[in-house]
Amino acid sequence: MSCALPTGLQLKPNKTTSRPGVIVLGAETQGLGIIRQLGEAGIDTVVVDQDAVGVARFSKYCNGFFRSPPYRYAERFVHFLERIADEQELKEWTIFPTDDEQVKALSIYRDRLLERYSLWTQAWDKVSVLYHKGLFYKYANQCGLSAPGTCSIDDIRKLCNEQLEFPVIVKPTAKEEFYRRFKRKAIEFDDYSLLRDFLIEARKYIPLEQLLIQERIPGSGDNQYSLAGLFDKGEPVFFVTARRVRQHPLDFGHASTYVKLMDIPELVGPSMELMRAIGYSGVCEIEFMLDPRSGEYRVLEVNPRFWGWHTITRSCGVNLPEMLFRQVYGMDRTDVLTSRDYTGSWVKNITDIPVSIKLWNEEKLGMAELLKQYVNASENATFWSKDPLPFFAEWVLLPYLWSKRGY
Repeated sequence: MSCALPTGLQLKPNKTTSRPGVIVLGAETQGLGIIRQLGEAGIDTVVVDQDAVGVARFSKYCNGFFRSPPYRYAERFVHFLERIADEQELKEWTIFPTDDEQVKALSIYRDRLLERYSLWTQAWDKVSVLYHKGLFYKYANQCGLSAPGTCSIDDIRKLCNEQLEFPVIVKPTAKEEFYRRFKRKAIEFDDYSLLRDFLIEARKYIPLEQLLIQERIPGSGDNQYSLAGLFDKGEPVFFVTARRVRQHPLDFGHASTYVKLMDIPELVGPSMELMRAIGYSGVCEIEFMLDPRSGEYRVLEVNPRFWGWHTITRSCGVNLPEMLFRQVYGMDRTDVLTSRDYTGSWVKNITDIPVSIKLWNEEKLGMAELLKQYVNASENATFWSKDPLPFFAEWVLLPYLWSKRGY
């Protein structure tokens, strides 16, 4: 594995083939899953991350690592990608993002990057609808999808108690600054005065027009579901449906910790309609929440990138990153529209253990059931017998990862 300091690009990646490879953005478990599967397929990978340390750096399949400027500084980040393309001979490679801010930068500066890279991330006119949640909910409703009731506010004086049915949640139109400030994806309120006080405080850091007030769908984090896979011009190439059983934190988690494949046909029609309306190409995860009041699956968001538990597709005999790689370069591809094998599950131990202990203490999860889930999990976020070092590195790095990434 080669590495470089933030300002040093003098070490060249250990490329093993002459064909293009993949720059994987993010050294977290998403990136680790990508480079392992591409490595199995004989495809070179270079990892780029805004942090100095991540578990993917310790994988035997990582051909190189470079630390980038922060993703939120999009122009600087893109200029960095242009530099390493030139200086590290990575022209015509493709880029696999794992974070919303990465997607935003790739999309806005897509034309510039296409001079050096083969991109699958789409132009901003399509991506912005998925990135900005306010735009997305309007678009989803136009497509006939059921979404939670949502409103925006640009002036606290217009906030009318009678118009709100509590509890409600406050969430950002784009999560980066909100999460950096409050360490939450969303915050719940069941009282008008508490909501108003929070907005008065929050506007010191985030413009009110970048915040949304949304109805709180009853239930806990275990009634969340997804359809995820690969699309080509709006048509499905491969997809699975799954229940996101546990997440961290439990209420409004920023990452799943235990996921199980399930046959959920109710998700298919709305998801296909949305993807066709956008004309989406690439991998994505479409998130839903089951509303116990109506039995409807309400759409929450679309992640136009690799998501945390994407390696669960290995349970279906599919190498999803390789499939996307072949799509990018117009290579022959084995298209599998869907899998009927719904026995796969995925777990991230380092974050699932504290969540499970909390549920066990509340008598919501039995120890026997938990152990069975761990033993039967077909995919582990970091442990893999062929490449064990990242699993142990993750535990050693836990204090650092907690402070940097909010484990």
